[in-house]
Amino acid sequence: MAKIERKNLKIFAENAANTGQFGSAQNGTKITTTDPETVQALQAWGAGWTNAVIGGSRLPPLEELQATTFVPTYHLAYLMQEGVGEWDEKTTYHANSFIKDGLKIYYSLQDDNKGNPLSESLWWAEWRFGEKWTVGDIKQSMLPPDEFQALNGESWVPLDGSDVTGSLYEAITGSSTVPDASGVFTRNAGGLAGDVGEIQPDATARNGLNVEWASGNVTTNTSTVSWASANASTSSYSHKHTYTPQHRPADYSQESGGWLGSPYENYTTNTNTVGGGLTVNKNQWNSNQTAHSHTFNKNVLNTGQSWGEDAETRPLNMALYFYIKVN
Repeated sequence: MAKIERKNLKIFAENAANTGQFGSAQNGTKITTTDPETVQALQAWGAGWTNAVIGGSRLPPLEELQATTFVPTYHLAYLMQEGVGEWDEKTTYHANSFIKDGLKIYYSLQDDNKGNPLSESLWWAEWRFGEKWTVGDIKQSMLPPDEFQALNGESWVPLDGSDVTGSLYEAITGSSTVPDASGVFTRNAGGLAGDVGEIQPDATARNGLNVEWASGNVTTNTSTVSWASANASTSSYSHKHTYTPQHRPADYSQESGGWLGSPYENYTTNTNTVGGGLTVNKNQWNSNQTAHSHTFNKNVLNTGQSWGEDAETRPLNMALYFYIKVN
């Protein structure tokens, strides 16, 4: 079938003065009208010609026959004129049916939508040109809540744990509050992400450095060891490496067949004290060094240094307002 071309539609009997109320002649009194509502007012309009024909030949009255063409052409001409019809309280709309109110377009959220005014957010939502948003969608904006809602409607609320009792969002999700995303970064679901709409606690992945505190030297919540760069340096540092020989052959007496006194007598332990600055490369920690151990006392390590820290770990970022559609 070829595409139907747009033509002008004229209302049948638009200028006639004898268009009749359907079924009125059978009721005994012919009523004429130019109002489509009055034409359809009697029960006969819904029952059809059986309740409208008269006489032994059961002929339809001219006026009412004319009315059956007047009414549909009237409404078709109205739709051609408006493009999108205005809301009517007697019309039953269904999900995604469109109507207009002034310059705003609305669409029905549910089937069997009859008599519900446009202010009922469970039944209607505003449709914005070029976009259609549904419940659960999220927008980012530079506008604060009052200005954002003035332009987009109160079906949008901040994503800050707001109470949305009675909303379509609650009917769908079972939750009377929206998630609270205040100050957090959002991410796509899946992978290592947490549950959708739930806050996942912060964490730091292991960076290859493993420092263990000897239990005798640990007091919790006192200070933190941190790397400023690939090579972390302390401003002052000293430690000792001590080597104690197990024997010295010169002190062994062949004549007596034993040691002259204690086997450790006359031996001075070899102690090396290292002072000044120390640089430790965290990438070489326990990898390229001669096997030995260091004990750090975190309560005295570089005590002249400030151990201050920020409240969070974050990349370069910019804050925006987040809003979620609930109706």
